[in-house]
Amino acid sequence: MTTRVGTLGSSCRAIVDARGRVTPEGARYDLDWWIGGEDRRHLPAEEASVRQRRVGTAPVVETAMRVPSGDAIQRVYGVGGPADVVVVEIENASPVPFAAGLVVRRRTGRRDPPTRVVGSWLHVDGRPVVRLPRPPLRREREHGDALVYPVAHRTRLRFALVLGRDRDLASDDPGSLPGPDEVARGWEAQLGRGMRVELPDPAFQQAVDGARGDLLLAPVDAATVAALEDWGFDAEVRAAWPRLSFLARRRATRRPGDVGWGAVSASRVHGAAQFLLALRQVLVRESDDGGVELVTELPPEWVGQGIEVHDAPTRRGLVSYAVRWHGPRPALLWECEGAGRIRAPGLDPAWSTDDPRGEALLTPHTRTGSVQA
Repeated sequence: MTTRVGTLGSSCRAIVDARGRVTPEGARYDLDWWIGGEDRRHLPAEEASVRQRRVGTAPVVETAMRVPSGDAIQRVYGVGGPADVVVVEIENASPVPFAAGLVVRRRTGRRDPPTRVVGSWLHVDGRPVVRLPRPPLRREREHGDALVYPVAHRTRLRFALVLGRDRDLASDDPGSLPGPDEVARGWEAQLGRGMRVELPDPAFQQAVDGARGDLLLAPVDAATVAALEDWGFDAEVRAAWPRLSFLARRRATRRPGDVGWGAVSASRVHGAAQFLLALRQVLVRESDDGGVELVTELPPEWVGQGIEVHDAPTRRGLVSYAVRWHGPRPALLWECEGAGRIRAPGLDPAWSTDDPRGEALLTPHTRTGSVQA
């Protein structure tokens, strides 16, 4: 499992793997890390105690690893500005000091790339790529070419990986760059636009919110542009459309046919765009007669639980709806701009209306998810 990090408005990205290794896209090297505790050397690639999560729903990746008496926590995230910076932060969340190693490894080949420290910069292959907080305590080559820093308990160490060509950082000190919580709040504001959903399953909801952030950083292709359009990110669609080939534009106008929840679950392994395209077709699907279908299939485990969809874009206007429950009966509240016939086959196959807004109490459901006769 990997996560792409970066900033909107820049094509420079980096990939973070499940153990916190950072790979700038297009680069020939990785940035890895390790922790020297009072007991031994802890390598994230080998430790069973490594856990990873996002900070909120943003592409801010937090990787935690157990060390004596606590955790070492690495965070990786993009920071806006002319330098196209990805911050790599290591926090000592334990009550005792430890040593942190920032490791440079070549992606391919047997020999690591040549590195040297010049002033406040780490040079890789002759180019300054990492702005350092201070000179390292020492260098080690036992587990890759590592710059070693002491990290006192309850403190943080921050590096600035510069992806772009501009080396003029806003500050000489990476520690003064925005922190992960501030960056996460900025992403929350970005994700407050477009189509939003509120779904019953917290883990699934987090996957959807994370996929929306991933979509904004994804490489431009037909599926990405289609998903951006379906989820209401209009500015990104306008910017990406001219970059598509003629054939890719044709593919971007197509949508899958009948999609069920099984297909939605299966699509998660194929990336954010495919996942969001499939989910959109289940939550809001445009029908051939100019109408819309809401909740084309209802998972049995969601019977009795609320669903909300806000500002789903369609060819005729925005669609919003909510599902509430009165015992076994779903109540549908909808507002569909310009839509023709409105249906909700996953809630009640027999129900339909031409009213652009309203509410209706539908046929009761069993706990297996089927509609009662």
